[in-house]
Amino acid sequence: MIDSGDKCLAAIYHAAQKPLHGHAIGCLILVGGPQYRVGAHRQYVALARGLARRGIGVLRFDYQGMGDSEGTLDAIENRGDDIAAAASALCERLGPGAKIFPWGLCEGASAIFMHHQRINNMAGAIIANPWVGDARVEAQVRWRHYYLGRLNYRYMMRRLKSGSLVGSNFFENAKGLLRGVEYFDDDSYSPGLADLPHDMVNMLGRNKPVLYLASTDDRERETFDYALKTDARWKPAQNAKLFIRRDIVGADHTFSDYAAKQSVEALTFEFIDQQTRPIGSLAPAA
Repeated sequence: MIDSGDKCLAAIYHAAQKPLHGHAIGCLILVGGPQYRVGAHRQYVALARGLARRGIGVLRFDYQGMGDSEGTLDAIENRGDDIAAAASALCERLGPGAKIFPWGLCEGASAIFMHHQRINNMAGAIIANPWVGDARVEAQVRWRHYYLGRLNYRYMMRRLKSGSLVGSNFFENAKGLLRGVEYFDDDSYSPGLADLPHDMVNMLGRNKPVLYLASTDDRERETFDYALKTDARWKPAQNAKLFIRRDIVGADHTFSDYAAKQSVEALTFEFIDQQTRPIGSLAPAA
């Protein structure tokens, strides 16, 4: 149990079997909203155990109001105290001089952007399919990749041959297409997320490397990529030298199949290994 203010957070610590490079290295897993630790979201358990076997201590915890933690669940922008308490607890487990790498999926990645300054001994970060929280960008991506996709030749011919060109969802898709256009000039972030682009750029400005794990079959990833390419507030992050991208082909939002889970673990370990390896052991090119 971890003290966060006057509340207790439930947590599980996965001790490293043998410290990587003989150093105290830890990974702090930050989740998004409430979820089970089974099915697709078994990812967190599998990742923690895999990294621990490779020499990295891992802490998983529930925010206030989630799982077995006390309190009431608050919005992501108000979870800084819980994240700071968990990071401190991990540092205490690992000992002085520990290097901490937060790992977050979706809203968990956004939490890293927002609260990175409260993570003690942060040496880098791993973000997976981050949540942008911008209604305008989300609407544009949905309009371009989903509704316009319904207008391509192959799709139309397939519906025509099946006799269902004007099916039960035809008018719903048409309404969605028009609604998407309405959002194009709407500059509205979800409450509390207006500073999210600045938070990420600021995190990269701390000279901390960031690994971006991108699922090729995921709308949240499409939304984040679209923001990086088209929005002036996000673009500086894409051009940062310490922003490292790795695509996981065929993976969905939660890396729910076995191959994707294995890729996530391998890429996460490779990144942490490279960032913590003693200078003398690096090749000249590295």
